[in-house]
Amino acid sequence: MLKSAIEKQYAALITDLNQVYPQKTLEQAQAEQAAAKAKVQADQKAANEKAKADALAAAQKAVTDAQAHLQELQTAK
Repeated sequence: MLKSAIEKQYAALITDLNQVYPQKTLEQAQAEQAAAKAKVQADQKAANEKAKADALAAAQKAVTDAQAHLQELQTAK
């Protein structure tokens, strides 16, 4: 009788625990991992695109500066 009462109370506690702190299913864990991986890849892609844009902006500034310097030299004659 005591064993039955303990088992009944244990089952009730497990049910309460699962409601308060539900366990992730394998699919949920895999979906979270896939989402995290996709975020890392998106962040890397964004960083690469920003680096390319920064390099392009620097190159365009260098061209503009060179053209301005050339213009100064031509008008100095």
